[in-house]
Amino acid sequence: MSLGTILEVAIGILFVWILLALITSQVSDWVASWFKWRANMLETTIQNMLGCESMCVDFYKHPLIKGLHSDSGKRKPSYIPKNQFALVVFELFIKAGTDESSLTQTSKTLEEGTESIFTRLKAAIEKIGNNPQDNKQQLARALETLLLDVQSVGNQIQNADQALAQARKRTEAWFDDAMERLSGSYKRRAQYSAIVIGMIIAIGTNADSLAIANALWTQPLVREAIVTQAEQLELPEDPNNVAPQLHLENLSTLQSLSLPIGWAKENIPTDFNGWFLKAGGILLSGAAAAQGAPFWFEILRKLLNFRSNPTPPKEDK
Repeated sequence: MSLGTILEVAIGILFVWILLALITSQVSDWVASWFKWRANMLETTIQNMLGCESMCVDFYKHPLIKGLHSDSGKRKPSYIPKNQFALVVFELFIKAGTDESSLTQTSKTLEEGTESIFTRLKAAIEKIGNNPQDNKQQLARALETLLLDVQSVGNQIQNADQALAQARKRTEAWFDDAMERLSGSYKRRAQYSAIVIGMIIAIGTNADSLAIANALWTQPLVREAIVTQAEQLELPEDPNNVAPQLHLENLSTLQSLSLPIGWAKENIPTDFNGWFLKAGGILLSGAAAAQGAPFWFEILRKLLNFRSNPTPPKEDK
């Protein structure tokens, strides 16, 4: 059993897994975009933060947020800068329960003196906090916790200016913390999606890792050809941000390999043991595809380097 042969078989399998992972990554991105996962999860998080559905509706109708919409205003944003979140929340909260429209230009609020903004924000917190029937109670309590400095300073303009700046920083930090939790939730959903999609692609292409390994082991010419392709492989910096035709080329490359890939008659088992092994090989391919191309590409690069230089250079004493 040759170490070189084992390395070449591993390189060939990794090459197939990278192609599967690239295809899986693109399909997963299409699914996330189609179902608007990022935008919908962001909206749900903001609604939970505000604690009021009507304020969430006004938040997304605000000119600063409306300008972040895409597709002629039909698609809600999947990302909102933290400074814009703080500005819009302050304005909406100040105007809550008044006759003033919550959709007035933010510039009007910004043109007011700092002391006026400070005074109105403090009054809004006290007004809504003292009204147990108000559906903005949750946001009032959150802001009261975040804006402790607002409750402690006097009416001097220099103190109000410092308190308002600190209040914005705290609100932005509150938003950042929520976005970190959102990012974790989105990654988990994306990972679950990648597993399902990877399995579907592995089944659809009949990418049986065990059969592929056996073919690479027994067919030196095929093994050599695939290792050559693996040496020429260059992974894009962002596999999710690649033109669709490039991923179609990956699928075409996968299908053109002289390996037992696809549901041709000769690749279909004829007995129970064969189907059992094929199920295991397909599950292995699907799990590998869900792992992501960068992970396998890094391992592939190390194997190629070791294959070209198996003996590390001696250090000069």
